[in-house]
Amino acid sequence: MSPADEPDETKEPEITKTPEPIVEPTPPVTVEDIASLEERRERRWLMLIVYFLMALAVAILVVFGGRWAYRAITHKDKPATTNQPAGNNVPQQPSPTPSTPATPTPQPTTTPSQTTQTTQLPNNGPGDIAAIFIGTTVIVGGLHFIYNLRKQN
Repeated sequence: MSPADEPDETKEPEITKTPEPIVEPTPPVTVEDIASLEERRERRWLMLIVYFLMALAVAILVVFGGRWAYRAITHKDKPATTNQPAGNNVPQQPSPTPSTPATPTPQPTTTPSQTTQTTQLPNNGPGDIAAIFIGTTVIVGGLHFIYNLRKQN
């Protein structure tokens, strides 16, 4: 055997390099591309309106769902009763018609202080919840705006 036939163990194996991918240049902007951008702007307004309506629907569901849950938990479905004087709560029963004329019985007169009693209910309905929602939204939106301004600088 000749030395050329023997494998040389001290030889380093050849390293093959992978070719770099060929990068094609980007095509120039065409009129069709500009027209598609205009269509996107029109769709933006439509999507903005759709997102607003969806947010409004979610807000309404949160308000009325929270109200329903509160009433279901506290069992406050009963209507509020007003305080009325005891004389007005007695139902009058029709008297039988007598054959002889009778003198009319005097009816109890109500004083103005008894009829002008009003009970004022506290204002803790959906208006407060809507105010909390709007206030929180404005505060978070403002903080987000300030954060983005500082992030850009």
